[in-house]
Amino acid sequence: MSATLKELELVSEFRYRLEGLSLDEHNSSDLNLLRYIRAREYDLSKAEDMLRKHLQWKRTKGIGLSLVLDYEAPLFLRETYASKLMGFDDVGCPILLMEAGKWDIRKPVNDGLKEELEKLKDQSLERVMWLMRKKGSVQELENEEITQFVAICDWQGFSLRYIMNREVVDFIMEFARSFEANYPERLKAAYNVNAPKVFSVLFNLVKPILSARTLSKIFIFDSNEVAWKKEIFGNLPLSQVLTQYGGTRKDSCAIPLHDQRIVQHLRKNYSGSQNLPIIFEDESEDLQDNNGDEWHDLPSESGDTRLVAP
Repeated sequence: MSATLKELELVSEFRYRLEGLSLDEHNSSDLNLLRYIRAREYDLSKAEDMLRKHLQWKRTKGIGLSLVLDYEAPLFLRETYASKLMGFDDVGCPILLMEAGKWDIRKPVNDGLKEELEKLKDQSLERVMWLMRKKGSVQELENEEITQFVAICDWQGFSLRYIMNREVVDFIMEFARSFEANYPERLKAAYNVNAPKVFSVLFNLVKPILSARTLSKIFIFDSNEVAWKKEIFGNLPLSQVLTQYGGTRKDSCAIPLHDQRIVQHLRKNYSGSQNLPIIFEDESEDLQDNNGDEWHDLPSESGDTRLVAP
């Protein structure tokens, strides 16, 4: 994400309007302020209103350090509805994997876990935002500010039964509204693959909520791998795409956003350490941090072995 000279002039004017607001260094950067300006088509009054409402939304929902670092959703939710960090694109934008076709939201809704699922969703998004605070690139790109992420959404297994529930539909619609209102211009691209015909029913529900800018970044493909691999590989490095999607990264390298490796790196970031970003070394089976330290095996909650930061 880069800015034109005219856009930077607008950012300066926008910044003047925001005097008195408590914005940290990251969120007050030129490119992050520009996100709101673009989302409101360069209308500074509307952009200011959007930003102020976003800050109020975060206060109301309690989205802060405690949610990002300390909250733990029930294990069932973390393991079943996990988004995963796959890697980083050529400019350092995180690449997420969402196996959405497996996400039958009816169970947590029917079991009274809707609020916990919403908190898990908020936590996952905020963790992605923090992964962007310090460059997460596989290349050495100095002074590159990261403000966007890429998503690969796999819809294999999706059934219309998943959304034949009013509460589930309300949950999905509210997620779309919240994302559009509070994470403007965060999405760089969303590649929806293995989408069955019934996926159109779900997409048509949320489509009216999404802006033209967001819709222009959403790509939908059926199970024809030739078509979606051509699109993905034209925009993402093969070394950062899992083998199951035709890349060269081992499938086991996708890290759930609730994984302790993510949490520990974020804690280092909050404490001022320069150890972020997470760097994937393709020639090694292990992950390494920015100083070249290897990750070590520790047992996970489910008893298997996972790699966590030293």
